[in-house]
Amino acid sequence: MKIDESKLVAYLYGELSATEKSEVEKHFQENPDALKEYQEMLQVKSAIGKITDKEVIAPPIFMDDEKPVVSLWRSGFVRYAVGIAAAFFILMVGAKLLGVQMQYSDNAFTLSFGETRKSADSQGLSPDQVQQMINASLIKNNDYVQASWGESQNKLNEALNKNTALTSQRMNEISKTAASA
Repeated sequence: MKIDESKLVAYLYGELSATEKSEVEKHFQENPDALKEYQEMLQVKSAIGKITDKEVIAPPIFMDDEKPVVSLWRSGFVRYAVGIAAAFFILMVGAKLLGVQMQYSDNAFTLSFGETRKSADSQGLSPDQVQQMINASLIKNNDYVQASWGESQNKLNEALNKNTALTSQRMNEISKTAASA
């Protein structure tokens, strides 16, 4: 039976269970070479234990006074300017493909996509048209409220009728009980 090195190290530091410890000691009795290897490990452990730590100061770093040469394309300003130009180019190509049209006239800025359409009436809605829209909306709203109110009234009447019938039935039962008593 061969004991691996990890088991020997665990035995050296006292980290084995009693059964594993007895196995290793039995192995030492059968193999004097393994015992010799263990004794060498003990000597190394004791030698390492005698070493004291010393504070080590990092050596100073000397920098060259020469400035590194940066190519024109790697300089920050050129890369920034090229990035802005590329973004502007992509924006222009996208605008052309989408058919973007911009106009400024009479203190109004207009941005449109595709073909522009001229509306016949640019004044908007007249007051009469607005009033007609309001009236139509009010009529629809009133119709909805009336329907909702009628439905609620019907449900309330049904609940009252049901409650009256239950009360009447209970009163009859109480009267029968009282009469029989």
